[in-house]
Amino acid sequence: MVLPAAQREPRAAGAVREGYTCSWRGDASYFSIEAEGERETDAAWCYPHMDDAAIARIGVDAREYVAFSPAVSVIAS
Repeated sequence: MVLPAAQREPRAAGAVREGYTCSWRGDASYFSIEAEGERETDAAWCYPHMDDAAIARIGVDAREYVAFSPAVSVIAS
């Protein structure tokens, strides 16, 4: 699932980890999520610094979106 960063609950995400570079999208930022006493490490990620070439390659400006692992259930409020 992918949704705009503006729709993400800010307190749901933990520390941000940098370190992976996708050849298509650029540098990724990972978030750990804590809910109901459980922590899922690297459960969400985004590419906040995509360059114009990356946007052209994938056909979407995904800088403002956060993707979630299938291990995460996202519930709309």
